[in-house]
Amino acid sequence: MKKTSTLRLKTNISKNILFLILFFTYVLQVNGQGSLTTTYSLGSGLQLPTPGSGITFVVSNTNTTTRVLTQIDQTWDPAFTASPAVVKLWMSTTSLSGIGTGVTSPVWTLMATNPSLVISALGTIPTFTGLSVQIPAGAQYRFAIESSSGVVYGAASSTPNNFTADGVILKVGDAQIAGANVGYALNPPPTLANNPRF
Repeated sequence: MKKTSTLRLKTNISKNILFLILFFTYVLQVNGQGSLTTTYSLGSGLQLPTPGSGITFVVSNTNTTTRVLTQIDQTWDPAFTASPAVVKLWMSTTSLSGIGTGVTSPVWTLMATNPSLVISALGTIPTFTGLSVQIPAGAQYRFAIESSSGVVYGAASSTPNNFTADGVILKVGDAQIAGANVGYALNPPPTLANNPRF
């Protein structure tokens, strides 16, 4: 099975800041002109259909200026996610890979909550909008999407493990930092368990 994913970047030249819209359909857009679409092959075990689950990934900014994460859209499947779902976005600046303490404060910070995500059909759905997560030059942050229901993800044999657009790298699955995978399933939250997951 193939999964198309999109990473979008927009430039506001007057403020000299790029705005990042992160999708599981990673397409790059700068000033609304052109795009880079990547498709990767998912391994078997494409979902975690249990209540209380999630997935982790890293966003790395290799630029010399700050980038701002403004929106995350994710692929959802009503066959595996009961609707409406309560979905949370967590972020860590220190737990960049491996299991660590699990997704709990103070290591992880709750950045946003979507209290009622409606999933009526398989597809990419705006999951978190109106974000303003500053990712400084040279920084990389790890994120976790936690759902009160199931999450669609790719298993260990999925490829590739990173996507790059305009100096921003999305690291998933078996991409490594300090010798450990970044992509883990939350099973159940806050426990980081199965890995690598995409």
